[in-house]
Amino acid sequence: MQGFNKYFPKDFDPSKHNSVNQHHGVHPLGDRARKLKSEGILIIRFELPFNVWCGGCDAPIGMGVRFNAEKKKVGKYYSTPIWSFRMKSPCCKHWFEIRTDPQNTRYVVTEGARQKVESFDPADAGVPALSSEATSARLATDPLYRLDHAVRDADAAAEADAALRALKADRDAQWADDYESNQLLRRRFRTEKKARVAEDKECRAVADRIGTTIAILPETDEDRDGARAAIAEREARRLDDQLERRKEGVRSAPILRPAKAPSSASKRSTTRSTPSASGTGAASRKQRLLRAALASAFEIPKSFGSSS
Repeated sequence: MQGFNKYFPKDFDPSKHNSVNQHHGVHPLGDRARKLKSEGILIIRFELPFNVWCGGCDAPIGMGVRFNAEKKKVGKYYSTPIWSFRMKSPCCKHWFEIRTDPQNTRYVVTEGARQKVESFDPADAGVPALSSEATSARLATDPLYRLDHAVRDADAAAEADAALRALKADRDAQWADDYESNQLLRRRFRTEKKARVAEDKECRAVADRIGTTIAILPETDEDRDGARAAIAEREARRLDDQLERRKEGVRSAPILRPAKAPSSASKRSTTRSTPSASGTGAASRKQRLLRAALASAFEIPKSFGSSS
Protein backbone atom coordinates (compact mmCIF):
# COMPACT_ATOMS: atom_id res chain seq x y z
CA MET A 1 0.00 0.00 0.00
CA GLN A 2 1.38 3.42 -0.92
CA GLY A 3 1.95 6.00 1.77
CA PHE A 4 -0.10 9.13 1.81
CA ASN A 5 1.24 12.18 -0.10
CA LYS A 6 4.13 10.19 -1.54
CA TYR A 7 4.83 9.18 -5.11
CA PHE A 8 6.83 6.07 -5.87
CA PRO A 9 8.17 5.81 -9.42
CA LYS A 10 7.53 2.71 -11.48
CA ASP A 11 11.16 1.65 -11.32
CA PHE A 12 11.28 1.94 -7.52
CA ASP A 13 12.36 -1.38 -5.95
CA PRO A 14 12.00 -1.61 -2.16
CA SER A 15 14.56 -4.40 -2.06
CA LYS A 16 17.20 -2.07 -3.58
CA HIS A 17 16.19 1.35 -2.26
CA ASN A 18 15.28 2.10 1.32
CA SER A 19 13.57 5.40 0.43
CA VAL A 20 12.57 7.56 -2.51
CA ASN A 21 15.46 9.93 -1.73
CA GLN A 22 17.90 7.06 -2.05
CA HIS A 23 16.24 6.06 -5.30
CA HIS A 24 16.76 9.61 -6.68
CA GLY A 25 20.22 9.91 -5.14
CA VAL A 26 19.46 12.99 -3.01
CA HIS A 27 19.81 13.74 0.72
CA PRO A 28 16.66 14.17 2.85
CA LEU A 29 17.84 17.66 3.85
CA GLY A 30 18.13 18.70 0.23
CA ASP A 31 20.64 21.34 -0.89
CA ARG A 32 21.63 22.13 2.71
CA ALA A 33 23.52 18.83 2.84
CA ARG A 34 25.41 19.25 -0.45
CA LYS A 35 28.77 19.40 1.43
CA LEU A 36 27.90 16.89 4.13
CA LYS A 37 29.36 13.82 2.45
CA SER A 38 32.48 15.44 1.02
CA GLU A 39 33.46 17.97 3.74
CA GLY A 40 31.20 17.13 6.66
CA ILE A 41 29.47 20.55 6.44
CA LEU A 42 25.76 21.05 7.03
CA ILE A 43 24.05 24.37 6.26
CA ILE A 44 21.92 25.49 9.23
CA ARG A 45 20.30 28.67 10.54
CA PHE A 46 22.56 30.18 13.21
CA GLU A 47 21.65 33.09 15.48
CA LEU A 48 24.43 35.27 16.90
CA PRO A 49 24.63 34.80 20.69
CA PHE A 50 26.30 38.20 21.27
CA ASN A 51 27.26 41.42 19.53
CA VAL A 52 30.36 41.29 17.29
CA TRP A 53 32.43 43.68 15.17
CA CYS A 54 33.06 42.64 11.59
CA GLY A 55 36.73 42.02 10.84
CA GLY A 56 36.43 43.18 7.23
CA CYS A 57 34.79 46.59 7.53
CA ASP A 58 34.64 47.04 11.34
CA ALA A 59 30.83 47.36 11.22
CA PRO A 60 28.72 46.20 14.18
CA ILE A 61 26.59 43.06 13.86
CA GLY A 62 23.88 42.81 16.49
CA MET A 63 23.01 39.89 18.70
CA GLY A 64 20.14 37.83 17.31
CA VAL A 65 20.98 38.28 13.62
CA ARG A 66 20.51 35.01 11.77
CA PHE A 67 22.78 33.50 9.13
CA ASN A 68 22.99 30.49 6.87
CA ALA A 69 26.03 29.03 8.63
CA GLU A 70 28.24 26.09 7.73
CA LYS A 71 28.18 23.75 10.72
CA LYS A 72 31.17 21.43 11.04
CA LYS A 73 32.64 19.26 13.78
CA VAL A 74 36.22 20.39 14.46
CA GLY A 75 37.16 18.55 17.67
CA LYS A 76 36.13 17.18 21.02
CA TYR A 77 36.32 18.18 24.68
CA TYR A 78 36.36 14.78 26.31
CA SER A 79 33.21 13.24 24.80
CA THR A 80 31.51 16.56 23.89
CA PRO A 81 31.97 17.61 20.25
CA ILE A 82 33.25 21.10 19.41
CA TRP A 83 31.21 22.65 16.60
CA SER A 84 32.31 25.36 14.21
CA PHE A 85 29.86 27.79 12.61
CA ARG A 86 31.24 29.64 9.61
CA MET A 87 29.13 32.39 8.05
CA LYS A 88 29.38 35.43 5.81
CA SER A 89 29.07 38.99 7.14
CA PRO A 90 26.01 40.85 5.77
CA CYS A 91 27.88 44.15 5.38
CA CYS A 92 30.98 43.24 3.34
CA LYS A 93 30.61 39.47 2.66
CA HIS A 94 33.57 38.75 4.95
CA TRP A 95 33.75 35.25 6.41
CA PHE A 96 33.96 34.81 10.17
CA GLU A 97 33.81 31.77 12.41
CA ILE A 98 32.35 31.06 15.85
CA ARG A 99 33.01 27.86 17.82
CA THR A 100 31.51 26.25 20.89
CA ASP A 101 33.60 26.10 24.08
CA PRO A 102 32.26 23.19 26.15
CA GLN A 103 34.88 23.70 28.85
CA ASN A 104 33.55 27.19 29.71
CA THR A 105 30.00 26.62 28.36
CA ARG A 106 30.14 29.55 25.96
CA TYR A 107 30.77 30.58 22.36
CA VAL A 108 34.06 32.08 21.16
CA VAL A 109 34.92 33.99 17.99
CA THR A 110 37.91 32.32 16.39
CA GLU A 111 38.46 34.34 13.19
CA GLY A 112 37.06 37.06 10.96
CA ALA A 113 35.42 39.10 13.75
CA ARG A 114 35.79 40.12 17.37
CA GLN A 115 33.32 39.92 20.20
CA LYS A 116 32.01 43.13 21.73
CA VAL A 117 33.08 43.17 25.37
CA GLU A 118 30.10 43.93 27.59
CA SER A 119 31.24 43.04 31.09
CA PHE A 120 29.33 44.26 34.13
CA ASP A 121 29.44 44.02 37.89
CA PRO A 122 26.73 41.68 39.24
CA ALA A 123 26.32 43.91 42.30
CA ASP A 124 25.61 46.98 40.14
CA ALA A 125 23.25 45.00 37.92
CA GLY A 126 21.35 43.64 40.91
CA VAL A 127 21.82 39.99 39.97
CA PRO A 128 23.44 37.20 42.01
CA ALA A 129 27.04 36.46 41.17
CA LEU A 130 27.80 32.94 39.96
CA SER A 131 30.44 31.00 41.84
CA SER A 132 33.71 30.43 40.05
CA GLU A 133 35.39 27.04 39.76
CA ALA A 134 37.87 27.93 42.48
CA THR A 135 35.05 28.98 44.83
CA SER A 136 33.11 25.80 44.12
CA ALA A 137 36.20 23.67 44.77
CA ARG A 138 36.92 25.47 48.05
CA LEU A 139 33.31 25.06 49.16
CA ALA A 140 33.61 21.32 48.54
CA THR A 141 36.88 20.92 50.50
CA ASP A 142 36.89 23.63 53.23
CA PRO A 143 34.17 23.26 55.93
CA LEU A 144 34.96 26.60 57.60
CA TYR A 145 34.77 28.48 54.34
CA ARG A 146 31.51 26.67 53.58
CA LEU A 147 30.09 27.78 56.95
CA ASP A 148 31.20 31.38 56.44
CA HIS A 149 29.73 31.36 52.92
CA ALA A 150 26.43 30.03 54.28
CA VAL A 151 26.29 32.80 56.93
CA ARG A 152 26.91 35.46 54.31
CA ASP A 153 24.22 33.96 52.10
CA ALA A 154 21.77 33.97 55.01
CA ASP A 155 22.51 37.66 55.77
CA ALA A 156 22.04 38.60 52.11
CA ALA A 157 18.77 36.65 51.98
CA ALA A 158 17.49 38.42 55.13
CA GLU A 159 18.37 41.83 53.71
CA ALA A 160 16.72 41.01 50.38
CA ASP A 161 13.66 39.66 52.21
CA ALA A 162 13.25 42.95 54.12
CA ALA A 163 13.50 44.97 50.90
CA LEU A 164 10.99 42.70 49.16
CA ARG A 165 8.55 42.97 52.06
CA ALA A 166 8.79 46.78 52.03
CA LEU A 167 8.22 46.83 48.29
CA LYS A 168 5.25 44.49 48.59
CA ALA A 169 3.73 46.63 51.35
CA ASP A 170 4.12 49.77 49.26
CA ARG A 171 2.49 48.11 46.24
CA ASP A 172 -0.35 46.74 48.37
CA ALA A 173 -1.00 50.19 49.88
CA GLN A 174 -1.04 51.80 46.45
CA TRP A 175 -3.28 49.18 44.84
CA ALA A 176 -5.51 48.39 47.79
CA ASP A 177 -8.46 49.91 45.93
CA ASP A 178 -7.77 48.79 42.38
CA TYR A 179 -10.98 50.38 41.06
CA GLU A 180 -9.99 53.84 42.34
CA SER A 181 -6.43 53.39 41.05
CA ASN A 182 -7.78 52.38 37.66
CA GLN A 183 -10.05 55.43 37.62
CA LEU A 184 -7.12 57.71 38.47
CA LEU A 185 -4.99 56.28 35.69
CA ARG A 186 -7.76 56.53 33.13
CA ARG A 187 -8.57 60.12 34.19
CA ARG A 188 -4.91 61.08 33.84
CA PHE A 189 -4.74 59.39 30.47
CA ARG A 190 -7.83 61.27 29.20
CA THR A 191 -6.40 64.62 30.38
CA GLU A 192 -3.06 63.98 28.68
CA LYS A 193 -4.83 62.80 25.52
CA LYS A 194 -6.97 65.95 25.32
CA ALA A 195 -3.90 68.16 25.74
CA ARG A 196 -2.03 66.14 23.11
CA VAL A 197 -4.93 66.37 20.64
CA ALA A 198 -5.20 70.14 21.17
CA GLU A 199 -1.46 70.58 20.56
CA ASP A 200 -1.63 68.48 17.38
CA LYS A 201 -4.60 70.51 16.13
CA GLU A 202 -2.78 73.80 16.78
CA CYS A 203 0.37 72.52 15.05
CA ARG A 204 -1.64 71.44 11.99
CA ALA A 205 -3.34 74.85 11.88
CA VAL A 206 0.06 76.57 11.90
CA ALA A 207 1.33 74.26 9.15
CA ASP A 208 -1.75 74.96 7.01
CA ARG A 209 -1.42 78.71 7.59
CA ILE A 210 2.19 78.88 6.42
CA GLY A 211 1.65 76.29 3.68
CA THR A 212 4.13 73.56 4.63
CA THR A 213 4.02 69.80 4.93
CA ILE A 214 6.73 69.69 7.59
CA ALA A 215 5.47 68.56 10.97
CA ILE A 216 5.28 71.50 13.38
CA LEU A 217 6.27 70.67 16.94
CA PRO A 218 4.46 72.15 19.97
CA GLU A 219 5.71 75.45 21.35
CA THR A 220 8.12 75.29 24.30
CA ASP A 221 9.60 77.81 26.74
CA GLU A 222 12.90 77.65 24.85
CA ASP A 223 11.12 78.58 21.61
CA ARG A 224 9.41 81.56 23.29
CA ASP A 225 12.70 82.81 24.76
CA GLY A 226 14.39 82.47 21.38
CA ALA A 227 11.58 84.39 19.65
CA ARG A 228 11.78 87.21 22.21
CA ALA A 229 15.55 87.43 21.78
CA ALA A 230 15.21 87.53 17.97
CA ILE A 231 12.58 90.31 18.14
CA ALA A 232 14.69 92.36 20.56
CA GLU A 233 17.76 91.95 18.34
CA ARG A 234 15.80 93.03 15.26
CA GLU A 235 14.44 96.11 17.07
CA ALA A 236 17.91 97.07 18.31
CA ARG A 237 19.29 96.70 14.78
CA ARG A 238 16.48 98.91 13.43
CA LEU A 239 17.21 101.63 15.99
CA ASP A 240 20.93 101.46 15.23
CA ASP A 241 20.25 101.82 11.52
CA GLN A 242 17.93 104.78 12.14
CA LEU A 243 20.56 106.49 14.32
CA GLU A 244 23.25 105.92 11.71
CA ARG A 245 21.05 107.45 9.01
CA ARG A 246 20.44 110.52 11.16
CA LYS A 247 24.16 110.89 11.86
CA GLU A 248 24.96 110.54 8.17
CA GLY A 249 22.37 113.19 7.32
CA VAL A 250 23.89 115.60 9.84
CA ARG A 251 27.41 114.94 8.57
CA SER A 252 26.43 115.52 4.95
CA ALA A 253 24.42 118.70 5.63
CA PRO A 254 26.26 122.09 5.36
CA ILE A 255 27.18 123.71 8.65
CA LEU A 256 26.10 127.23 7.63
CA ARG A 257 22.89 127.20 5.66
CA PRO A 258 22.32 130.10 3.18
CA ALA A 259 20.08 132.81 4.61
CA LYS A 260 16.67 133.22 3.06
CA ALA A 261 15.67 136.49 1.39
CA PRO A 262 13.78 138.58 3.97
CA SER A 263 10.22 139.50 3.25
CA SER A 264 8.93 143.09 3.11
CA ALA A 265 7.48 142.84 6.61
CA SER A 266 10.77 141.54 7.99
CA LYS A 267 12.62 144.32 6.16
CA ARG A 268 10.39 146.93 7.79
CA SER A 269 10.87 145.36 11.21
CA THR A 270 14.61 145.21 10.64
CA THR A 271 14.79 148.87 9.71
CA ARG A 272 12.88 149.77 12.85
CA SER A 273 15.14 147.68 15.14
CA THR A 274 18.61 148.63 16.20
CA PRO A 275 21.26 147.24 13.84
CA SER A 276 23.64 146.15 16.55
CA ALA A 277 20.98 144.30 18.52
CA SER A 278 19.59 142.46 15.46
CA GLY A 279 23.06 141.42 14.34
CA THR A 280 23.97 140.10 17.77
CA GLY A 281 20.71 138.09 18.08
CA ALA A 282 21.16 136.45 14.64
CA ALA A 283 24.77 135.50 15.41
CA SER A 284 23.88 133.99 18.77
CA ARG A 285 20.99 132.03 17.18
CA LYS A 286 23.34 130.64 14.53
CA GLN A 287 25.84 129.63 17.20
CA ARG A 288 23.15 127.82 19.21
CA LEU A 289 21.98 125.93 16.10
CA LEU A 290 25.58 125.02 15.23
CA ARG A 291 26.30 123.76 18.74
CA ALA A 292 23.12 121.65 18.75
CA ALA A 293 23.96 120.08 15.36
CA LEU A 294 27.53 119.30 16.40
CA ALA A 295 26.43 117.89 19.76
CA SER A 296 23.89 115.55 18.15
CA ALA A 297 26.34 114.41 15.48
CA PHE A 298 29.60 114.09 17.38
CA GLU A 299 28.39 114.19 21.00
CA ILE A 300 30.71 117.08 21.97
CA PRO A 301 30.18 119.09 25.12
CA LYS A 302 27.80 122.05 24.89
CA SER A 303 30.52 124.41 26.08
CA PHE A 304 32.06 124.26 22.63
CA GLY A 305 32.27 127.74 21.10
CA SER A 306 31.08 129.53 24.27
CA SER A 307 34.23 131.68 24.32
CA SER A 308 33.41 133.35 21.00
